[in-house]
Amino acid sequence: MGSTPPLILALLLAISVPTLNGCLPSVADETATSYRHKVQAYPIKLAPHYQVPRQFVGLVSNNQEARVGFELAGKIASIEMNEGDRVKAGDLLAQLDTQLLKINRQELQAQLNEIDAEMLLIDSNLKRVEALVPKGYASTQSLEELHTQRNALAARRTRLQASLSANQSRLDKAQLLAPFDAIVNKRMISEGEVVAAGLATFELLQQGTLEVKVGVPVRLLELLAQKQPTLRVGEQTFTAALLTQGGQVDPVSRTVQLRYALPADASVVNGQLAYLQLKETIEKQGCWIPLTALTDGIRGMWNVYLLVTDDHQVYRLEKRDVAVLYANETHAFVSGAITDQDLIVAAGLHRLAPGQSVELAAQVTETAP
Repeated sequence: MGSTPPLILALLLAISVPTLNGCLPSVADETATSYRHKVQAYPIKLAPHYQVPRQFVGLVSNNQEARVGFELAGKIASIEMNEGDRVKAGDLLAQLDTQLLKINRQELQAQLNEIDAEMLLIDSNLKRVEALVPKGYASTQSLEELHTQRNALAARRTRLQASLSANQSRLDKAQLLAPFDAIVNKRMISEGEVVAAGLATFELLQQGTLEVKVGVPVRLLELLAQKQPTLRVGEQTFTAALLTQGGQVDPVSRTVQLRYALPADASVVNGQLAYLQLKETIEKQGCWIPLTALTDGIRGMWNVYLLVTDDHQVYRLEKRDVAVLYANETHAFVSGAITDQDLIVAAGLHRLAPGQSVELAAQVTETAP
């Protein structure tokens, strides 16, 4: 059998290849028409309201902070307490030099003793003269003179007793005592220093009466009266107990100051930041959806893609406008052209377009915040 010439063989192949290609279906076309994106659906659950967490910053402070000092001028003789020391009411903080006061007291006491001796002598003379007057051996004038002298001595004695009381008061005030149980926050004096009357020498922070002062807007005062908020200081959380409410709005912050008590065993420090936390309910109908279910719209609106049943297991995407009322890190509360039990695309909107046919991969069952 003779072999086919090469030229004739090449012509036969050129004719047969296009014919075969026309008879076979296109694999690429079939794949393009059968593929649909699979999406996750998020069910809409309408709610009549939503809650917004509110947080206001305040400061931990002592109920009493006192800057105490001596009522009299003088030289510091000794300092008994230092910064950080805990003191009880009546404890000695510092003392002035009282040498001159003690000398003055000795002088006054000597004068008082002298008067007492003179009065003793006059009393003895009065007894003798009173006994001699009825017998005519002494005149009534002498008796009257003795009474006058005694009254003058009694007056001098009263004046000296008052001077001694004043001296004792100065001695007492030369000792600076703690007015209440406290912690010494600052010491502003040194031994040997001469201080003026009324100069602050110690700063005391009262123990056991820590509280939080925080400013809140006027519109939330009624809500705070109905609900008991919480206080967070560092990693600790406390139930807030309202002590007092301010009577005017601060002209700078436009808030009203509230004072909340802290438990006596609270491990906090004066000046530490505190956070008043509560949830405000906003009466507005809408629903929570994931942030990933939102895409940009026009005129400040946002869009979601609604899944509309087109055929068995096939859905068509419709764009719906929504307004974002509130958003947190993961979800947004929206209102708009959506109804209860609608299904929207939960994520991946950048790969989709309105009118596109998709298939349902899964339904998201996560709980909204």
